[in-house]
Amino acid sequence: MSTFRTLIICISVCFLIGCFPGNGDADRLKAENDSLRVAKQQIEDEVNAYLTAFNTIQENIERIKQMENTISIEPVSETMNNDQVAKVNEDIKYLNDMLQSNRKELSKLRDKLKGSSLKISQLEKSLQVLTEKLEAEGEKIGSLEKQLAQKNELITLMSDTISSQNDIIDDLTRQTEQQQQVIDDREHTIASAWYVFGSKKELREQGIMSSAGFSKKVLEEDFNKDYFVKIDARKTTNIPIYASRAKILTNHPKSSYSLNKDSDHFTLSITDSQAFWSVSRYLVIETD
Repeated sequence: MSTFRTLIICISVCFLIGCFPGNGDADRLKAENDSLRVAKQQIEDEVNAYLTAFNTIQENIERIKQMENTISIEPVSETMNNDQVAKVNEDIKYLNDMLQSNRKELSKLRDKLKGSSLKISQLEKSLQVLTEKLEAEGEKIGSLEKQLAQKNELITLMSDTISSQNDIIDDLTRQTEQQQQVIDDREHTIASAWYVFGSKKELREQGIMSSAGFSKKVLEEDFNKDYFVKIDARKTTNIPIYASRAKILTNHPKSSYSLNKDSDHFTLSITDSQAFWSVSRYLVIETD
């Protein structure tokens, strides 16, 4: 900028030398000197205005570079969350606004310099350099916008994929739960067994037992299933009978159980559940 100051001084000296005569009227010389002083001041003001505008634009370009570097330090990636993407969008919008503002300012300076009586090549050269710098930063910002647009598309695609995968997972989870429920129901059915004990009279009344001569028939006709006690065959190993006499009427492997008497009561002890219930899931015990 010292070059511009030197130019101003040289221009002023040239005006003074070219207009200062050897002889003449003192009042005319004073008037011309005042006019030169005003012209010099106008030139200084105009050049200072250019310099101030140039400095402001140069500072803005540096700020643009710093913000671009900040964005570059944290590159856009598919791992960015929505807040980070929004922040990058906001920064790029700010850069574009600043870029547009400085372009307008340069355009005004260019028009002003064309209409000015000053024809200083250094000013025109500085204006051209600033224009080229600003356009170079504009290309960088455009590149950042392109990268962000690509990442936004990738993030949207990944979000759609994740959403689709979540739907598939939900469907599989529901199917698994349904299948598990079916398995549980089947296991519960398989594990279910029923037993009843009672006197001959009680068993006959419920249709559980019938007699034909000296033989006894069990569970051959429609019988009252509600009279039975439902149990889990896998977990039930002892059944208290609460009677002083007990006789098993249904068919069960004798090696899979034992009838044990304790005081006046019998207890059925199942030693092999799988074998015991393999023939019949119903157990009928006749008591006194």
